[in-house]
Amino acid sequence: MVQNNIYPSPLRYPGGKGKITNFMKMVFLVNGLVGAEYVEPYAGGASVGLSLLFEEYASHIYINDLNDSVFAFWNAVVNMP
Repeated sequence: MVQNNIYPSPLRYPGGKGKITNFMKMVFLVNGLVGAEYVEPYAGGASVGLSLLFEEYASHIYINDLNDSVFAFWNAVVNMP
């Protein structure tokens, strides 16, 4: 059973995909993908990817965004802790 844990993003991002977090967890479970890598080309607030990573559904996440400011934010979070 998938727990209803949704980790909020540090960004308040319009059109966020956080609502599909539990669906993505089920996709990982049903398809034997637990422990796989997760790639999100338009991450925005990245709440789906972060939830999958924090709850160990994904072993690594790779996020990107077309918006330079969003990209710069996540780049700083990862590379300048």
